[in-house]
Amino acid sequence: LRVEYVTVFSGDVKTPFDEESYKIWQSLGIKDIRKAGREDNFWGPTGAEGPCGPTTEIYINGVEIWNIVFNEYCKKPDGVFEKLKTPGVDTGMGLERLAMVSQNKKNIFETDLFAPLIEAITIPRADRNSDRAKRIIADHVRAIAFLIADGVRPSNKDAGYILRRLMRRVNVYGAGDTKLLNVVLEHYQGFYHELKNHRDDIINIAVDEYMKFSAALKKGLNELEKLKEVDAKKAFWLYESFGLPYEVIKDFNEAASLTREQFDEEFKKHQEI
Repeated sequence: LRVEYVTVFSGDVKTPFDEESYKIWQSLGIKDIRKAGREDNFWGPTGAEGPCGPTTEIYINGVEIWNIVFNEYCKKPDGVFEKLKTPGVDTGMGLERLAMVSQNKKNIFETDLFAPLIEAITIPRADRNSDRAKRIIADHVRAIAFLIADGVRPSNKDAGYILRRLMRRVNVYGAGDTKLLNVVLEHYQGFYHELKNHRDDIINIAVDEYMKFSAALKKGLNELEKLKEVDAKKAFWLYESFGLPYEVIKDFNEAASLTREQFDEEFKKHQEI
């Protein structure tokens, strides 16, 4: 693989141009070094204050596969960027993106990380059998397996709520059985032993959640199909009565004009009551 181009922070009135990174890339023989502003090449802080700094990014075939952050500043509550006495370096590589470019694929779902799972997916209803649907299922099923292996359990709060939403979205597509989870386990457990060690938990918890949700799901989808228009109130009613998450409602009623913000606003009203 050859680096196509790299980017460095161009600098602005708050922090200077990252000349050091620019010169290092030049010394390594990189010809195409592009300068970009704060939106693309400056990370942080997380929140209103804290460590932050310029970034340099590596691109191959137009895909950003590596990002290096130089935490050399601390942003103060008043917006001032103060130099850190001890700067740090944070680096992150996109494994799936690297696999995509090294295997010469158009997207991550064609790589060997996802292909066996995509091939195993069959959706009962033809009108839901699309590449987008298969990608949603593959992504979610893999996440479900890893979340349960890490100790997360379905619930109505925090990480458990995220897991439950993922599981319900997969169930809506008719892919809530253990077939796909077994594909994930077989494909990944050789590298991630946590999956092998928690195999029974992953399967049993998934089946239990599927059984709890399946009856309400059928009723909820029937009600959803009856509605010509779905506003925030109706969407929340579907969620409150049948457990249909926002994502599911949007997936299966393309005419629904509601936004995530509108749905969340209804949720807040319910919490206040």
